[in-house]
Amino acid sequence: MNKHRNYQYEDIQMLVAAKTIVERLKSNLGDLSAIRSQWTARYVDGLMKQINEAFDNYLQLDPDYHFRDATSRFAAIQGPAFRDLMFLKKQLESDFASERQKVEEVHEVLGYNSYINDALNNNQDALMQLLLSFDEGMTPQLKEEITSRGTSPILIERIAAYVERMRQVNTIGAALDYNENTISEAGVEALNAIYEKILSVCEIVSVYYQFEPFKKDQFTFSAIINWQGEFKSVEV
Repeated sequence: MNKHRNYQYEDIQMLVAAKTIVERLKSNLGDLSAIRSQWTARYVDGLMKQINEAFDNYLQLDPDYHFRDATSRFAAIQGPAFRDLMFLKKQLESDFASERQKVEEVHEVLGYNSYINDALNNNQDALMQLLLSFDEGMTPQLKEEITSRGTSPILIERIAAYVERMRQVNTIGAALDYNENTISEAGVEALNAIYEKILSVCEIVSVYYQFEPFKKDQFTFSAIINWQGEFKSVEV
């Protein structure tokens, strides 16, 4: 990767994350325009235009293809994943009915407390975060404790499989044919400018939403990169 880049990600990762954040800025403009007069619909449209032009001019890629494709593939697992997560939640509450503190602890470590309400409202980001929290929190010890009370290990393994499928859905560019080293210095400067603008947005919004963890995560650059999964460019 060109040493002059101000970010540690692949170019396509950075641009997809930037596009995601601008889309969320647009969705929350009613709140956020009140804290920064510069953030208008015109400003957001200008940012999006910069990002789309960077996709086209420097990566020679369709900026919208990956979003359409990922959305349709994630929709295929959204229903089954949510059903199984809710079924697990109900079993936890039943199996540990006499241990309310334990139920709360497990709900917290698996992400239910933070993300279940938004996931119930059909929020894909919340479901992604819930799956990621499940993957991180479901240790072998916790799995053994839960299954010893009656929950089938097959259910837990099936939810873990949704996590892996979600990562595959969010993996971008595994088969894309471009070489970052061919991007001109002017192109790198343009990409750096986009990154700095988006990072500034993230820093300001993270303060505004500091007491709303889910909203804050939606504007956390590193979190959005992690949702994309492992990215490996194809050398040509």
